[in-house]
Amino acid sequence: MQDEIFSVQENIIRDLAKKESCIIVGRCADSILSDFENRLCIYVYAPVEARLKNCTEILKMEEKTARKMIREVDRSRELYHRRYCPEYNGPSTNKDLMIDSSRFGVEKTAEILAHIARDMFA
Repeated sequence: MQDEIFSVQENIIRDLAKKESCIIVGRCADSILSDFENRLCIYVYAPVEARLKNCTEILKMEEKTARKMIREVDRSRELYHRRYCPEYNGPSTNKDLMIDSSRFGVEKTAEILAHIARDMFA
């Protein structure tokens, strides 16, 4: 069933990218669209401690619960990529740019990425 879902997602991603400019978050879009020349693949990340702080301070999670969730989400993403992206060799695979959002904050990170995208595709 998961393979069928991925296949449908893959078709939707490719069809959308053929029709218009779009932003796709996750779903192995970098691998799915690897044959598209006019694309920018970005990996936005933050160190575990920054994500933990976000979970406990903003989302009001218990630290133990937050740590467990972070581990599970990271593991799940890793397994998903390994299953559906044969060339996957870690988070930097197929990426043009990596940025630590904890360094700049969410708003500034978005501004930086929007500026780069406008420069590339304007």
